Order: sequence, then C-alpha cells, then structure tokens
Amino acid sequence: MNEKIVVEKVERELQERCDLVRREFSFSGGRVDLMAFDWSGHDPYYVESLAVECKGEIEYAKKVYSLLIEQLTRYLKVLPRLYLAFPKPKRDRILDDIKTLCRLNDVGSVAVASKLEWEPPLQIKDEKHRWTAMLDGSKHFVDVRTRGAMFLTFQDVFGKNSLWGPTWCSTPERADQVQYTAFQEQQQCRLAVNLEDSRKIMGQVDMERLSRVLRQETREAEFRVYYEKYHGPGRRTRIVLLRKLAGAISLDDLQYIRQKSAQGAMLHLSIGVPIWTSEALNRDEHRKRMEGARETLRPIREALSKRQP
Repeated sequence: MNEKIVVEKVERELQERCDLVRREFSFSGGRVDLMAFDWSGHDPYYVESLAVECKGEIEYAKKVYSLLIEQLTRYLKVLPRLYLAFPKPKRDRILDDIKTLCRLNDVGSVAVASKLEWEPPLQIKDEKHRWTAMLDGSKHFVDVRTRGAMFLTFQDVFGKNSLWGPTWCSTPERADQVQYTAFQEQQQCRLAVNLEDSRKIMGQVDMERLSRVLRQETREAEFRVYYEKYHGPGRRTRIVLLRKLAGAISLDDLQYIRQKSAQGAMLHLSIGVPIWTSEALNRDEHRKRMEGARETLRPIREALSKRQP
C-alpha cells in the first residue's frame, strides 16, 4: 500500500466525522498531509483540530524513530494533536514498536488496513484538550486556530461547494468571473470581492457606476491590483500595481485597469475588508462578521458583474 492510498483512506474516515478536512496543510515549520477541523462540539469558542501525517510501507521501526525526531515532534509546537498513519505491517512486533515510539513522543498512530486502527482511539471532540507541553500557543493561534476559524466560517456562510488553498478559500466561480474570497494575512483574516483574470470582464464593466460605488458605498475597503505571471502548473508570481482605499480610487485608475486588460495583461483585482484581526470569537460571532463583510462588499460585486449599457 503506497502513501497515496493511505491518505485517501484516512481522509475518507475524517470526512465522515469532521466538519472540514484539508490536504497539504502548511504552517510555520512544516506541512502535514491532512488537517481536520471541527466546530460542532460542546464549546462554541474552541476550534477542534487534528493533523495526520501519512507514509507508505514502513519496514523497520527505526525509520519511524528518525521521522519522529526530525519532523513530527517539531510539528507538535504548532499542532495540538498529531497522528502518524501507515500501512499496517505484516509482523506484529514491528507494529508494536511503531506504536510504542509514537506514544513515547506524544504522537498518535493509525495502522491502515481494511479498517483503520487509531491509537489513541479517534475522538474529534477533544473535551480534555489533550495537547502536549511542547505547544507554542502563539504559533498555534496564527497557523491553526485563526485559519481554521476562517475555513469553517466560510463554509458556514458560502457552503461546502467552495475552492480551497493553503491560506484562502473562495466561491466556485471561474477565474474570469467575480468571486468572494477569504484569505489570511498573519493574524488578520479578510473577505474580498476577487477577480483572478481581468481581461474578459473589465472591458464590459460600467466604469462610472463602479467608480461611484467605490467612492460612496464601500469607502473603507482596500482596492488591490496585481500583475500576475504564470510560470507553469502551481507556479506564479505577482507584483503590486495599485493598492489604496476604495474611496480613493479614481476613474482614471479604473480606465488604466481597463486599458491594461485590453492589452492582454492578466490583472488580479481584490477589493476587501478585514473580518477579524488577532481575535478569537465564538462560532456565531465569526459567522456574523463574515456575513457583515459580504453585505459591505455586495455593491462592488454587483458593479463588477453588471455590464455597461
């Protein structure tokens, strides 16, 4: 059994029991294969999180020891609960050795066969808050709690049919259509009206109406324009062309964006507002904040979506 199959089996079980599961979750110091979040427990302020690192066949327990020392114990500074998943070895002695090494290093184990054997048993609702003494609360707050709350709240407000990235989530419109996007910048989460590719839309937008909306209705939103260049699958770079408060955007600014788009420049537009900064709220308040930001940005989305007469 290879690593890909291990990931799929563990992911499937987590999806049945958690609100949200993300692959390839990045954080300061590393990246874990699976990250599960849940907010359906008894505590509306506590974002449950559980990480799983997946591996292929493990023939010797010594390999696990090196992995624990060099990688996984470092992850415990950020991740409250961490499991190592692997194909169940044919020899019981190897399985026992792996479980012992994991237990001694405060890492759970998942032996993957026809069924998954979790040790300790899988409990999504961590009512005893069983994190280790290694946890760095400030790193956990930025990398896990803040982002997890953003992901879960976006799903509450916009539904499960969304697109997900390492630090962002968006509604499922195409790149040349207007989206809502939430993203994290350090300890701040923002909601934005987002246009990945301006070339098709900007030539059709009623610029005077958009200018009026930016000046009058959403003055405190920040207007950002990036010049993007793709360098192959998964590789792109961007530079900032324009960044200022929406209320300060002039008609000349908008005409410049239209002109560059008509010339073939792939411009990325993002007009957004902060939802929360360095705050840990309960689930209901997080949702109300994001819904309020959506209403603030709705006139901009409508202005970008409506074509000129």
